[in-house]
Amino acid sequence: MLQQTNLFPKIALLFMLSFGGYHSITAQVIDKFWKQKNDRGNRYEGGVIFEVSEQPLELVSLYSDFEAYTFGKKQQLKIHFYSPDTLPIWLGAQEMRIEEKYWMEAKQPFLTKRHWNVFEDWTVDKVLKSLNVPSDNLGVLIKQKDSDQAFFPAIVFHTVFPKSLNPYIAYFRPGKNFRKINVKIYQGQFLEIAPEKDKLVYKTRLGEQPGGMPFKIEIDPTNFSSPLQQDWEGWLTVQLIGRVMGNTDKEIYTFSFYHHPNLKN
Repeated sequence: MLQQTNLFPKIALLFMLSFGGYHSITAQVIDKFWKQKNDRGNRYEGGVIFEVSEQPLELVSLYSDFEAYTFGKKQQLKIHFYSPDTLPIWLGAQEMRIEEKYWMEAKQPFLTKRHWNVFEDWTVDKVLKSLNVPSDNLGVLIKQKDSDQAFFPAIVFHTVFPKSLNPYIAYFRPGKNFRKINVKIYQGQFLEIAPEKDKLVYKTRLGEQPGGMPFKIEIDPTNFSSPLQQDWEGWLTVQLIGRVMGNTDKEIYTFSFYHHPNLKN
């Protein structure tokens, strides 16, 4: 079930991407017949038939904490996420490496408020077990309904809520072979305009990323070259510049996320 709670001590990041994500797949394969067959109470969950997206880059998971689960232990997963406003939310999961073509989405929509929200009663020993989807291959995404731009990082657990803050992690599944990907993070929102050079707070480089194999980007504001003030909140922009293997093609992906540092509200 989906709940709302104000008792959730964690930093939040609201992610917005400038390219498509889950919605391009769901529109093709998740229909009313599939939902009737795979109705699990508070969610729709089962195997699906779809082709892997040919997008140069596809977001497949976004979280700040993910507690690994074990089959046969009667574990129930919970997802906590922060919403900065009243919004209709879409929440779902799929495999990051496509093997059994697993799909889950919570029954939607529901309106969040400006605080922490909870999705729970997600049983490990049902569909996840029957399709043999391990926790290290499960991607979770939360986004504003009917939008492929506004995302919310998840915290996934089944025992106790994590006590310490881990880096936020975004997993991507590339549709091309990249020989390198440069990553830059800017303070502020720069989606339709070039980022201001003096707003650069972090940069790194990723090596070869083969097509179809997910890779991750860790985002830890405490490691920025220009640390954010403790009470600062606002937009950060991430720019990925990928060089395609075997030619001179360049793919640029830009997304921004909203940083909310208040641990209680």
